[in-house]
Amino acid sequence: MPKQMISILVVDDDQSIGPLLGDILVYLGHAVCAIVTSEDAAVAAAVSHRPDLILMDAGLRPGNGIDAMDRIVALIGPVPHVFISGDLKSIGIRVPRAIALQKPFQIDQIETAIHQAMDQVDNISGHHR
Repeated sequence: MPKQMISILVVDDDQSIGPLLGDILVYLGHAVCAIVTSEDAAVAAAVSHRPDLILMDAGLRPGNGIDAMDRIVALIGPVPHVFISGDLKSIGIRVPRAIALQKPFQIDQIETAIHQAMDQVDNISGHHR
């Protein structure tokens, strides 16, 4: 299956993980539209860039990744997303069907999660991006 280049917004409050994720995504053949570190910056970047997918740290300081996604969806509609966290249990409680990656993660897990998120939205909407 040929790879589809998608535009991805990276949100992580760890100053080393965001750029690392950006490098991994470029390595995987995707475009990184922005790397931000807070809930408010995530919402602003999503509205500005309209990414195809968001990689969202669930625990942001300041803010919260789950709340950020709720705000983004309210402003621009559904966006495929993958939560990344050291605590998947808390994500599962608030968003039972979330696609989520446990930190630390492997590159192939990121790629698989991206495909799952994109397929999930395509299946719901009945079209491909």
